[in-house]
Parts: sequence; structure tokens; C-alpha cells
Amino acid sequence: TNGIILGTAVIVVMGISDFDQLIEMLNFNYAISLLMEYSAFIKLRISRPDLDRPFKIPLGTTGCVLLLAPTMIVTMLVMSLATFTTIAFAIGANTVGLLVFYGKQRTEHELAQQEEDDGDGEEAEELNTMVETTVAEGSDSNNIDSERKTESSSATT
Repeated sequence: TNGIILGTAVIVVMGISDFDQLIEMLNFNYAISLLMEYSAFIKLRISRPDLDRPFKIPLGTTGCVLLLAPTMIVTMLVMSLATFTTIAFAIGANTVGLLVFYGKQRTEHELAQQEEDDGDGEEAEELNTMVETTVAEGSDSNNIDSERKTESSSATT
């Protein structure tokens, strides 16, 4: 329901905007995502060269940087031609996206921590119950053993 309401609000706001500006905003945000992908690609080539990948590019790290450098430079050049409104929209949209992402991560982490804490409490209670039961059974068997010993010693005398 919230997604439908948000989607409708975005469509209404975008519907009253200039179509060329919408295309510029979308392309600007897409360029940001491409730059992040390229950066992640290079970072992983440097920090995790032994990582299993679905495909390999037969160039070393330097070759990959040289391959992506022209693309990254042209992408940044095109981004520099954007209007102030597009840049402001991109900053706002990406900030909101990051806040939602980290908020969700934090909530999931807290829930996992709470489940772990609750699970530890339940496990501790179960363990205590098992120990108490074992101890009680052990004392009962000790009592039974001592009664048997008493009976056998009485029978022999």
C-alpha cells in the first residue's frame, strides 16, 4: 500500500515536470550508479583478487583501470553539464536512499540481535531445567541406591 501511494505521488510530481528534465535526472542518477559499479569493480580487483567471479576479464588491475578510465571521464564530463535542479534532485534522492538503506540495515541488525538475545535466554532456561531434572533424578537414584543398601544390609543381619 505504501509503495502504491509513493509511486502515485512520484508519478504526479513527475507528470507536472518538464519531460526533458526528467530524462536528464534519470540519466544523471544512472551515471552515478555506473560510477559506483566501476569503482566497486576496481576496488574488488585490488582488495579481493582471489574472489570467485562468474566471469573474468583477462586484464590485470592496471589494464582494467585503463579500460574504464575513458568511460569514467566521459561520464563525469556529461554529469558536469547537468542543471542545478538535476544535481539537487540527485543529492536528495541518493541521500534518502542511503538513509532508508542504513535504517533498514540497523533495524534488521537490532532484530537479529534481539532474537539472538532471546534465544540465549531460552536456551539457558532449557539448560537449567535439564540440569535440575538430571540432578533431581540423580538424587532420587542415590536415595534408591541407599535404600537398597540399607535393605540388603538389614537382610544379611
